[in-house]
Amino acid sequence: MTAQDDLSRTWYKNYAYAFDNRSTYSHMRLLAEMYNQIPFDHYKQAVYKTLDYLYEAQYAVGGWPQFYPLRGGYYDRITYNDDVMSGIMFELKDIKDTAYPYEFLETEQRDEAVAAFELGIECILDSQITIGTTLTAWCQQHDEITLAPAQARAYEYPSITPGESVKIVRLLMAIENPSQEIIDSVTAAVTWMDSVKISGIRIQVTPLNPPVLDNGSYFYEDRWLVLDPAALPIWPRFCSLDDGISPIFANRDGTIIDEFNDLEFNRRVGYSWYGTWPKSLIEIDYPAWVAGLE
Repeated sequence: MTAQDDLSRTWYKNYAYAFDNRSTYSHMRLLAEMYNQIPFDHYKQAVYKTLDYLYEAQYAVGGWPQFYPLRGGYYDRITYNDDVMSGIMFELKDIKDTAYPYEFLETEQRDEAVAAFELGIECILDSQITIGTTLTAWCQQHDEITLAPAQARAYEYPSITPGESVKIVRLLMAIENPSQEIIDSVTAAVTWMDSVKISGIRIQVTPLNPPVLDNGSYFYEDRWLVLDPAALPIWPRFCSLDDGISPIFANRDGTIIDEFNDLEFNRRVGYSWYGTWPKSLIEIDYPAWVAGLE
């Protein structure tokens, strides 16, 4: 093997072929939009090639990994975070519905999209987490064989994640004439999200001047959790699988920390442990969806 071959393999392993952070399927959509504007066959064939890649990368249980070909480790888990699963599925839904920008696709590609979409929906429903007898939502990642909630990075424990579950719920709500199983899944997820919101606290942001260099990155602010009776509700990023409610925090090395304010500086400031992700879903979109079912 030449040095160039070795370099190519290293690049292929570390950087190539990702769905992570809205990659690949978003490029496919852009190519389809380009084909609608300028019908060059190269654009069309590129869309076909990307679809073939999506179909090949889908697990038999219906989910997609972060990277394909597989790299090992948490990269191989079925991935709901960073819009991997939901992003792919929304594109497949547009294809199966003959919606813009995929009207030009041929029947064979559309039929494959329908099959992949239906299998993906099965995966979503089968992987929804139950605590005791209560159906909740989803983890950032799930095991590609058992569908159990799975560990990602050292500080990202198996858990239930309100933020990552929002896009999955929106996908299920976008399905026309949903089955009772889908209705029950959406209702359970939204009910659980509403139950884990926290009132009376907020993140206090304090500017740092000069900025602090930590683990190779400059940080320009510090963050602390403070009591505030007037604060709007927020949601924890990770909720424990033990009770489906308790927030989980961890340092970069995976050490679980009981309180947000006790996290090491890098993790306290460099990661979003709280957010308002489900707010508009719970307050606006879900009620409108329920009304539309009546």
